[in-house]
Amino acid sequence: MRNLVIILVFLVFAQTSFGQRFSFLLRGIEDGLTMPVVNDLEVDATGMIWLATDGGGMVKFDGIDFYDEPALANLPSLFVTVIEKDFSNNFWIGTERGLACYNGKKLHVFKNGPEAKINGIAFLENTVYVASRQGLLQYKDSSFTAIALAGETEVLSVAVYNKEVYFTTETGCFVLVDNHIKACGFSSANKVIGLKNGLAFCSPTKVEGFVGTRNFTVDATGVRDVVWADNGTLWLASQKEGLLRVSNGHVKTIDARTGLAYDRVRTLLFLDGKLWLGAQQGLAFFQNTTSFALDESQGLPDESVHAALELNGDYWLGTATGISVFKKDGSILNYSASDGLPGGIVLDIEFYQQKVWVATEQGVAYFSQNRFHSINKKLDFVFCLKPINDVLLMGTANGVWAYQHGTTTQIAFADSLPDGIVAIENAPSGQYFVGLTGAIYKREMAGLQKIKQWQNLPIDTLQIFAAKFSAKYTCFFVVGDGVYLWQDNELTKITEKDGLASTSFKSAAIIGDRLWVTTDFGMQCIELLKTKKSNFRIQSISDLSSINNKEFNFRSLTVAGNGELLNGSNNGLFVLGNASISAVPNYQVGIQRVNLFFQPTENWSDFGAKATRWSNLPQQLELPYHQNYLSIKFNVQPNNAHDAKLYFRYKLVGQDKTWTNANGRKEAFFTSINPGKYSFEVESSANSNFSETSKAVFHFKITSPFWLTWWFWVLFCLGVLAIVIFVARYRINQLNQKLLLENALANSERKALRLQMNPHFVFNALDAISGFIFKNEAKEAVRYLGSFAKLMRITLESSRETLVPLQNEMQLLKNYIDLEQLRFNNKFSYEIEIDEELDPYDILLPPMLLQPFVENAIIHGLKHKEGNDGFLKIAFKDVDNHLLCTITDNGVGRKKSGELNAHRNKTSLATSITEERIDLLAKSLGERVIFTITDLFSKTGEATGTEVVISFPYLSEDEQS
Repeated sequence: MRNLVIILVFLVFAQTSFGQRFSFLLRGIEDGLTMPVVNDLEVDATGMIWLATDGGGMVKFDGIDFYDEPALANLPSLFVTVIEKDFSNNFWIGTERGLACYNGKKLHVFKNGPEAKINGIAFLENTVYVASRQGLLQYKDSSFTAIALAGETEVLSVAVYNKEVYFTTETGCFVLVDNHIKACGFSSANKVIGLKNGLAFCSPTKVEGFVGTRNFTVDATGVRDVVWADNGTLWLASQKEGLLRVSNGHVKTIDARTGLAYDRVRTLLFLDGKLWLGAQQGLAFFQNTTSFALDESQGLPDESVHAALELNGDYWLGTATGISVFKKDGSILNYSASDGLPGGIVLDIEFYQQKVWVATEQGVAYFSQNRFHSINKKLDFVFCLKPINDVLLMGTANGVWAYQHGTTTQIAFADSLPDGIVAIENAPSGQYFVGLTGAIYKREMAGLQKIKQWQNLPIDTLQIFAAKFSAKYTCFFVVGDGVYLWQDNELTKITEKDGLASTSFKSAAIIGDRLWVTTDFGMQCIELLKTKKSNFRIQSISDLSSINNKEFNFRSLTVAGNGELLNGSNNGLFVLGNASISAVPNYQVGIQRVNLFFQPTENWSDFGAKATRWSNLPQQLELPYHQNYLSIKFNVQPNNAHDAKLYFRYKLVGQDKTWTNANGRKEAFFTSINPGKYSFEVESSANSNFSETSKAVFHFKITSPFWLTWWFWVLFCLGVLAIVIFVARYRINQLNQKLLLENALANSERKALRLQMNPHFVFNALDAISGFIFKNEAKEAVRYLGSFAKLMRITLESSRETLVPLQNEMQLLKNYIDLEQLRFNNKFSYEIEIDEELDPYDILLPPMLLQPFVENAIIHGLKHKEGNDGFLKIAFKDVDNHLLCTITDNGVGRKKSGELNAHRNKTSLATSITEERIDLLAKSLGERVIFTITDLFSKTGEATGTEVVISFPYLSEDEQS
């Protein structure tokens, strides 16, 4: 039991302050929340906010919409009282009728657990403690054990700190240590709440407790929840007083009068530096706890604020009708002409020589002894005041004036005197500059002189609205052009293309590495930094609700001494606290839901995908080709809630080549997506040019129908190829069989023709032998018969072959010619000539192919020639890889022979048979065989013989059959 008596007392008594108006984002029934009463809030592992409602069960909020989780439909009761997250990010859900646990996918209802209202849940190592109407229960090793309480039944709350279990009942607060129950020092508490490194004990009229070594006590009624913020601020949710902020010894009550729409706050959730509120009427989000507005709701008589000054916690506001002071004690003081204030609009307020000075349309005055006192010099239209050292400079319609020690003097101009000095700025170098819209003047020895050029930039050609200086930067705001920024003599220009909302400037300020500017389109921050992409980043302001819809006044932006930004408008004064200007908000976009055919899909396992816990986003999603209608919902995470204008764009990589601007929508629709692999990418940015973005990606695949898959086409091609090969082989087999039959038939025909020719030759030979016998030339007949026998032997040997060597054919021809010479009494001579390049033993040709032509030359040509000078020549040559056979005689020619044999009325069988053999040879070779018979004539036209030419390709033994 820790000692609660600590020397350092954090807070003791509540103090009040004036009623600033704070900004909240509100979400309720009109936004889709079915049941308005929110009993508890929790955040899951993905950053989504969960609401425990009275009668509506568990409701999830994704930053845009509220929706029910189907997996939680079977809770013990729709009246959910408490949600607590354990060390494994599981939700333990207490209801009016029992307890359940949800791991982000499945709900487990404890049938063996409490069946009454659950008031609280706490965790200690591997044990869960449950406060219920049935008492204090301990859940460990899958079973519940009741902790005996003397005379007590209902336990109202439970919390764990330093391995000790604290709980409250109707009779007080107790602590469980080593299974022993002891009284707690906060005996009057009826509720105990666990804090980060501490506890809070709530009784009907006060809250007390400790965080670390600091104790606190706050007078407050009806407190249901307490949270400790990272910046040392304590927040209390009260059903009677609203929201209470405890900081630096002060208690600030935020209720309906100061911007909180829901006074009856029931629960709080502090998340990433932001505060969420669950109330009697819905959900609220505190946008910025250090920023607020001062307007007529807090008693401001005139909301048209043109100047402001923060002084020791008081806010001095210059309006169109006077001065209003919001005191830190909560009071408001108003001053007008009756209090010595010069008439007209208050255009500027400054602190000089321990006094507040104001500039109006009718002069300058200072505040002293609860009144305003005008200076001794009458000045009209004093636009600005600027204390520099011990001099107060005043910019007026008639130049620049200096006030010092009660004396007002005019500062001379080296150039012509301009009208309307509306700004005075001092630079770190000690110089000061004055300006009016369109020009800048610099203090020189001779007086104020117009600056025509600034580091090679002709600024006298620009319409300059304002100049701002810091130790590192020099900045010119140019109307209609942009912002010119110098750092280390390097110029950077920022325009509307870079995300600047407008160049119609109204106010500007520079704080450290940030430029603040207001235009017709609201307020923006230009953060000066150097990255790979740019030297700056532009962000819109989202700290105050609808701040960018307000009409800000000219030159009303002021940097307060405490670091706050004071921005005057026609709707009051907006104060942006230190948190607003210490960091630029980061709006992290996330993909929140994927719908199939635009309807939520809960069971992604049907498509082979594994859904992630809490988000239910499918991982490694592969959809069939007919499930190709998707909608993908996205938004910044709820912990980045805001009301600033954000820009979203998306594209479907694999289908889209360019980005699609969302134009305010937070959902992308895709229909009839073609099969393929895709990545859905979405970016968010506070700038329309997306110079700084947050990105989220979702991958999925649409599978092809089987008739478009590669394996189908491979099988299809293989099948077609198999059919083609089968048909081709079948056809080739048919052709081969046909060719074999044709070749066999051709061979048979050649053999038959050869057999026809052989009897013809034998007949002629026998006819010659009979002639010798008839003439009683027995010797000649015997010699002829011997030669004939030799020739017949050669012929018989050749008749067995389809092809014979040229040497055999030449021997056959020589024997045949010798017989014919003998028969015709050497009436002619002959010559067989063969080209030296030819090898007669390698060259093949059909047997007895040439004999019929030789026979015709002798019988029809040389036989009828007068005298014995007949000549027959047979020549073999190689011409173009062909065997060229030429048979030439000097006989009477075919015409004379025809006339001499006309009475015989007989055609040459040998010639016709040989011609048919040549045709068959050409068909079997598949190549043309040249065969010509040419009559030879002398120059006088007299027949001198006949020439037969046969040319065919060289044959090999493969052609034999």
